[in-house]
Amino acid sequence: MSPDPDHPWEATATFNPAALYLKGKVYILYRALSSDFVSSVGLAISSDGYTVDERLEEPIYIPRFDFEKKTREGSHYTGVEDPRVTIIDNEIYMTYTAVSDTLPYVRVALTRIRVKDFLRERWDRWRRPFLISEPAIWDKDGVFFRVRDGLYLFFHRIDPDMWVSFYHNKAPEKEGWKLGIPFYKHGKTPWESVKVGLGAPPILTEEGWLLIYHGIGADWKYRAGAMLLDEESPWNVEATTEFPILEPEAPYEREGLSKNVVFPTGVVQLGDELFVYYGAADTHVAVATVNLDDILSELVLRRK
Repeated sequence: MSPDPDHPWEATATFNPAALYLKGKVYILYRALSSDFVSSVGLAISSDGYTVDERLEEPIYIPRFDFEKKTREGSHYTGVEDPRVTIIDNEIYMTYTAVSDTLPYVRVALTRIRVKDFLRERWDRWRRPFLISEPAIWDKDGVFFRVRDGLYLFFHRIDPDMWVSFYHNKAPEKEGWKLGIPFYKHGKTPWESVKVGLGAPPILTEEGWLLIYHGIGADWKYRAGAMLLDEESPWNVEATTEFPILEPEAPYEREGLSKNVVFPTGVVQLGDELFVYYGAADTHVAVATVNLDDILSELVLRRK
């Protein structure tokens, strides 16, 4: 999927998508960048995971509050960036990076909508967003998910490492923002020597939680890797891939608003295949597939 010059709200870039599988279809919630550099969330729908069957004419989520709005002409890059989604008790939880031109830092915000309202395209039913990350700290790449009743995790990135914050309630606004602790640090391999960050939300498998993440090396290329997390304590990393599973090779991954970027943000499982949706060169939406058993086998061999 590429920018649509006929729609000013998505004329500059379409990238870094979240993904959901509902009622036999893949819903792709992508970051759309307007001609004046405001990000919102668009929606495309696919029946097979590859082909876009429907693409909505208007965004499904737009900047609404001061912490994510453009307040002066000429400022660049404000709005709702890089959504990730998970489902908890028939509600879709969407985290995103909230960017304003009034603050010198960005934070992660969380909103949610009932699945039935989402399927009915009742975009007025999105909950008021809650800033889940700590003030005055540059924080990105967040996802909120349930491990079990009474334990919910917020994965996020405070440069240059991946952090986890712990919650006991599926309504995190009742507990407020929490800084948390780092659980995976950069520098383990050359391709992630500069920094690491969350990619797509983790999925639970028979071997534990599978997490697709991104890393940046000294060459400033963005690549994707995979890690296996403990099922009961997902902040414990059991194994990681030694080499990246995806890196910029195609022209649309090497050239765009940014150079040499594959940035995974959404994942769904269709049969035995894992569909990884990612932003390519900060301009396009792309998808890569891998056999789930193959990637798990590689990680199990490397388990500590």
